[in-house]
Amino acid sequence: MAPRNVSKAPPVTVAVSAEQAVAFRAASHGLTAGSPRPAVSPAALAAAARAALPDYPRGATLRALAARCSGVRADTLAHALAGGTLVRALSLRGTAHVFAADDLAVFTVGALPTPGDEAATQAALGSAWPTFSTLGVAAVDALATVASTLGEVAADGKARTKGELSEALHDRLADGWEPWCERCGAHHVPDQLFRLAAVAAGLRYADDGPTMVAGASPPASADPAEHAAARAELVRRFLHAYGPAPAKAFAEWTGLGAKEATASFAALGDEVVEVRLDGTRTAALATDVPALTSPPTEPVRRTHLLAAGDPFLQQRDRATLVPDPARRKELWRPAGAPGLVLVDGRPAGTWRHKEDKGTTVVTVDLWDPPAGDLSPALHDEAVTTLTIDDPDLVEVVLA
Repeated sequence: MAPRNVSKAPPVTVAVSAEQAVAFRAASHGLTAGSPRPAVSPAALAAAARAALPDYPRGATLRALAARCSGVRADTLAHALAGGTLVRALSLRGTAHVFAADDLAVFTVGALPTPGDEAATQAALGSAWPTFSTLGVAAVDALATVASTLGEVAADGKARTKGELSEALHDRLADGWEPWCERCGAHHVPDQLFRLAAVAAGLRYADDGPTMVAGASPPASADPAEHAAARAELVRRFLHAYGPAPAKAFAEWTGLGAKEATASFAALGDEVVEVRLDGTRTAALATDVPALTSPPTEPVRRTHLLAAGDPFLQQRDRATLVPDPARRKELWRPAGAPGLVLVDGRPAGTWRHKEDKGTTVVTVDLWDPPAGDLSPALHDEAVTTLTIDDPDLVEVVLA
């Protein structure tokens, strides 16, 4: 008997709404009523930084920790950095982030383009690449050379600012490697190359200030297997914090090229599944699908004041979080952006604060009339988020 021609059933695609996605992300960031703030401890701080905490604008990292841990004080971040629980370094997109010391490889090795991959390195260098293309220098060579030179400069153990490190490169690089910068009025290595080279060299901030020093082991020395493992974990962290999302969003979050981001998703195989987010093709971790499709119903109201720069606001598909274009424009400003009011895991308005004669005045602009009086909760959150010891020194004003 001839074998039957049995066709394989197509894989089932998970479908979720924007509301489900936002609820899942809020829970993943510990920002729901079902996720009470754990007391400050090395483990709690490391968990709060699982998706890395952007270190901009000033004060954003401490406020992000305060939104996720109870008992955060003005000196909590400084102590965690000095004690080695957390590390502050250039990382995703070559920008400053704070993450757990145990996650160093994830956010340095994993955030760099694949070693030896010319196309991936060109894409990561972005606008810094044309300078070296004109010189006939390969992108991988430019990155490796500047990284090794930065490592040589930092080997003396002296803490230097970014500007001092840049100046120290003078006369150490070939002609043309430090083009004239009209904005700075000086010759220096293109900024994105410098930033990625600092990551590759293993530089980290000496404390919570502006100076950097050499780390113990430069990411540039990682072998392919170590890079692949770090990149895989970086994808997992991204999808758990911001999923479901397409590879393009991972590229924007990391600063990697689109092709490399797509390959990074594919490398996880069955760990990643397709999800239709309001009809758009995205991806999620297979282990996250149950929570994504059935987000918890929270019986208790929970209000958060998330500062500008909070990792929750690093979602690349901003329209999923805030559908109204005018509100998105208000929230994500190029400079002077407000914070986000989150109620029950959903965006509810914006907030700002300023000092006025010894009192911190927090102005809250709610987008829609709330159910009930939010003033007490907003006041408590302002005290917590801004790490103010005396509640009487905080005044909340509803705009």
